[in-house]
Amino acid sequence: AVGIREHIVPAVHEFRLKPNDLLILCSDGVSNKLGDDEIVFITSEHDPQTACYKLVSMSIERGGEDNATCIVVRIASLPNPLSRIARLVALFRKGNAL
Repeated sequence: AVGIREHIVPAVHEFRLKPNDLLILCSDGVSNKLGDDEIVFITSEHDPQTACYKLVSMSIERGGEDNATCIVVRIASLPNPLSRIARLVALFRKGNAL
């Protein structure tokens, strides 16, 4: 829990995201009551808002005695850095200056 110790060291991980990937952030009130397979199944079968509702509801139904919180984000698209370069090249070809 944040705030128990004076200094905390967060666990930081880097991932390459792709369109349609899911990011799931949940409290131990959810992860202690539901298995990883259940969480993956629910989040892959439902839109993010419905998935959050179902995950929290299920954890409470299973006797959740802790805070049950989750955030689910589906990556719709990612910026393409090459498309930005292509737009700049097109501007220069047309004679437009930045």
